[in-house]
Amino acid sequence: MSGTGAITLRTERPILRKPEIDDFEAYARLMASPRSAGMGGPFDLRAAWGMFCHDVALWQLFGHGL
Repeated sequence: MSGTGAITLRTERPILRKPEIDDFEAYARLMASPRSAGMGGPFDLRAAWGMFCHDVALWQLFGHGL
């Protein structure tokens, strides 16, 4: 991602990076599941899309996100 200073952090197991559109399907499944209860969910597809877009905007505008 150019211009924002966003980086990818690679470790032995997790890889932390900015969200990509291909991540949305898995994100929506997580947000619709009972596992999202600690985040205020479960959420419908529209709400999940809004939160995903918010996360993308954080990376675009500030170079970091949740």
